[in-house]
Amino acid sequence: MTRVNVTYSYKAEYWNADCQEVPQLAAGSPSLPKLRILVRDALCDFLNDDRLEIHESTDSIETKQLP
Repeated sequence: MTRVNVTYSYKAEYWNADCQEVPQLAAGSPSLPKLRILVRDALCDFLNDDRLEIHESTDSIETKQLP
């Protein structure tokens, strides 16, 4: 089993994913749930490990002030 850390960040209404162990990962989506699936699939394929353990975290999230 391979363990990796993925950090999600939200900027300009778009989620991005970064993985320190796999810097080649380039993934983004307006939907966090869709991005999480995309990231898991991409990392499993890249690392050739279906039992991948992903530790997820989020970076600071952009907020908007309400009127």
